[in-house]
Amino acid sequence: MMVFTLAVASHEGEFWPFSIYPMFSQAGNPWNRALLVRLDNEEITEFDWKTVPADSLPGNVVALADIGADNIDYANFVGKTKEWTPERVSALRTFLGMTIATDEAYVAYRIYGSRNESGEVQLLSYPVAMFMSGENKSQR
Repeated sequence: MMVFTLAVASHEGEFWPFSIYPMFSQAGNPWNRALLVRLDNEEITEFDWKTVPADSLPGNVVALADIGADNIDYANFVGKTKEWTPERVSALRTFLGMTIATDEAYVAYRIYGSRNESGEVQLLSYPVAMFMSGENKSQR
């Protein structure tokens, strides 16, 4: 018993199955993530600020490592922002350090995952901000 007490005490109470890590302590609960999508001219004109299933996203998903952005910081920024003011949209664009061509746009999506009544995983994508050449927009 003494060994157990010392082991748990030296690990800040962290001992499976009493884990503070979400993969153990929050299994089955809804979650959210963030994606960045690049749109071309045609996709920009057809873009709609509506919620879509994750497998129906327009454009191409951007690998954040390719643009030098940290995916954890991006996910925290997008996932934890409650109100998308012009200042927050501008801050996200600055964080991403993006130079955007006139024939493209980028859309930040918040992805919500959950299990439906039949136990299947459901992923819904909510657009929250758009970056175009010289312009920032947010969903209202």
